[in-house]
Amino acid sequence: MNNLKPALLRSETVVAEILAILFKDTAKSFVVSMCVALILITILYGKISTTNAVIWLTMLLAAYTFRLGVTHFQAKNQFQFTQPTAWLNKFRFSTLLCGLAWGAAGFLIFPHTNITHQTMLALFVAGICAGGLINYSIDKLTAFLFAAGATLPIIPAYLNEQNTLSKVIVAMMVIFIAYVAVSCKKLAYGILSNITLRIEAENQKHQIEEMSQRQNFHLEHTPLGLIDWDAKLSITAWNKACTDMLGYSVEEAIGMHISLIMPEMINKPTAHIMHIITNTDENNIGLKEIVHKNGNKVYCEWFNTPLKNEAGELIGIASLVKDQTEFIASQEKIYQLAYFDTLTALPNRGLLLDRIGQALAASKRSKNYNMLAFIDLDHFKAINDIKGHNAGDHLLKTIANRLQQNIRQEDTASRLGGDEFVLVLSNIGSTKQEAEAYSKKIIDKISEAINAPVDFDGYRHQCSASIGICLFNDDKLDAIELLRRADVSMYLSKKQGRNSYQFYDDSNQQHYEYELKLKHDLNFAAEENQFELYLQGQYNRDSTVIGAEALLRWHHPELGLVMPNDFIPLAEETGAIVPIGHWVLKEACTLLKRWETDHAKSSLILSINVSAIQFNQPDFVRQVELAILESSCDATKLCIELTESSVITHVEESIEKMHQIQALGVSMSIDDFGTGYSSLSALKILPLNELKIDRSFVKDFTKDSVDLTIVQTILQMGKNLNLRIVAEGVETESQMSYLSNYGCTMFQGYFFAKPCSIEYFENAFHNNKTDTAVKVNKKMAIQTSTTLQLPNQLLSSGERANQLDYLNVSLDSKVDNKLQHFDISKVDYLAKQA
Repeated sequence: MNNLKPALLRSETVVAEILAILFKDTAKSFVVSMCVALILITILYGKISTTNAVIWLTMLLAAYTFRLGVTHFQAKNQFQFTQPTAWLNKFRFSTLLCGLAWGAAGFLIFPHTNITHQTMLALFVAGICAGGLINYSIDKLTAFLFAAGATLPIIPAYLNEQNTLSKVIVAMMVIFIAYVAVSCKKLAYGILSNITLRIEAENQKHQIEEMSQRQNFHLEHTPLGLIDWDAKLSITAWNKACTDMLGYSVEEAIGMHISLIMPEMINKPTAHIMHIITNTDENNIGLKEIVHKNGNKVYCEWFNTPLKNEAGELIGIASLVKDQTEFIASQEKIYQLAYFDTLTALPNRGLLLDRIGQALAASKRSKNYNMLAFIDLDHFKAINDIKGHNAGDHLLKTIANRLQQNIRQEDTASRLGGDEFVLVLSNIGSTKQEAEAYSKKIIDKISEAINAPVDFDGYRHQCSASIGICLFNDDKLDAIELLRRADVSMYLSKKQGRNSYQFYDDSNQQHYEYELKLKHDLNFAAEENQFELYLQGQYNRDSTVIGAEALLRWHHPELGLVMPNDFIPLAEETGAIVPIGHWVLKEACTLLKRWETDHAKSSLILSINVSAIQFNQPDFVRQVELAILESSCDATKLCIELTESSVITHVEESIEKMHQIQALGVSMSIDDFGTGYSSLSALKILPLNELKIDRSFVKDFTKDSVDLTIVQTILQMGKNLNLRIVAEGVETESQMSYLSNYGCTMFQGYFFAKPCSIEYFENAFHNNKTDTAVKVNKKMAIQTSTTLQLPNQLLSSGERANQLDYLNVSLDSKVDNKLQHFDISKVDYLAKQA
């Protein structure tokens, strides 16, 4: 589709389709616009000049009348679609005039002294622009001309006002119009896609029909098959065309019963058959199924003429036979192309929508529940990338067969495209509880079928799918809405770890909208200074601060503090993690440069986490180098933390990058060591300066012998390889003591300090400086000059139960499972906004 779209957009056919859509509602647009303008003038009456109001209304009326005239003339022109591009340009020009007429409000009817009326004017203009963007979204230039004409002239009027609120009003108006414009892109793409699909289907249908017509033409000009048979139904004449058509030679056919080619006649009375043929018109000309000599079925059109003697007695039948097998096959091909997926032979989107409509109509009568399941294969793109498209096609056909085998005959399995399938199951229960129970049963069965291995060319693939389920028995919902709901549920199922299913409910939609908002706002968070670096100190055995880890926090202007486990996965999904990571890198280097001027902090090492996506960017090393050069910081005080998954995927490239980074003086560290793919092999081949023991091992190693063994092993390996070892998640004195006894020299965790702002960290650092060490505890207050502890009495029972709520990640998507929660307060916010 993407490859066809540009070519189609340049075609006159598509432009004509766009014209038809644009011209369709011109009269309605005229009426609505003038009504809105009159309402606006009524509201502003007394606050603006009456003369100016009349002038403005006249301009608006003239502009819309001109466009109405263009539409009328176009409709009357018998050659209206011979030059659609020229007509489109005329429509664009008339629409620009309409937009400029609205924009003239900024000069003629702008209420300079009344903020309330300024707000009303902005609301009306924004509403008109939003409606215009939606109506004209099918043609981007038309939509842009209208929106620009309506807004650009009016903006200076607000900006020239001597109050901040006027500027805020116009800013909100512009933001709203921009948001609507962006939203309309998807609408426009959908309309253009439908136009393209329909034109493509019509072209294919036309080609097939032309092929069928050519075939029929040749058949009509080729001698037809001629078969004569007597009153006893014995064949008396048989020409070469019949031989070509049915395989029997003249010698084989003559004298044989007509059941030779029509077996169903073998046991029927001869007189009855002759009576039907001679007395029923529909049997004299009709399509019949004949059996070829090789057993194949041949569909032939028969023209029967009764043969009578001079006495008027019936002595036989003369039949002209025309082979229509290819014509029937072409008709079936047209049907298949229109309603079935060419790869899997499953119903396509068009037939699926029809089946959903049938299910809705049936449930309206019976009140029984139906189920719509949206199925998306997990990691399907990897199969295409690694094993090729043939393997991907094989997998799709296999899954399609398994879906059909695990549903009832009256149910529908369809393919929307790509790796997306949809099931429609009708009449699955009279109550919602029954429907849910049946749905779970059938989806478990289907999941098991999908999860069965698929073999191709000696490779065995373990497949899985994320499934969204929508139950329905309400005819008020249409097929598109049901698909959208199932799609939303599928998306949440995939977010929860894949290979699972999720039923739709209102919270699904709220969560989906919440994440959409975060995805959108992430693009602007860095440039609007919404991010902040927090620091968590790293300590030696003397509880002396020797460094800190930079942790990312997002202060959303509307949602408040958004935790990393809410936005980091979304940033990685959308690619926003790359610019965010650059921001963190620059901020860290700037902070290190500032610390150089303070002798007490000049020796501190600052660690930052780097996402796998950012690390794998081709210019990542250059970005690190530029950040160091621009800040003039001491690169030896910077440490970059990676997860094992960041470097194991492309080992050789990762090793080269790490060497280049170390050549700049920067240290390299593996974060959450021991939880990745191949920890021991990673130590052997990667150029590292530091290991961080994951908190999952530190948490219970004083009680769990397995965790204790792992911690001891990591410490011993690090010592042998001359690496720094940092233990994360140290929360108790006993953990600190044990780790120290086993040779650990660097610690990080709540026992020492929780993450805090840079300012708080630096103030506490100076306030608590002693002759021998600088110490920062949970409250950033020194406890003793030699030992730093976090007494339990400083924590409430709730705090102790949630000691890990701060989530020690900044740019890595490796989130502790215990922290993967959904913040309902964010949903409440979105619900209020709606």
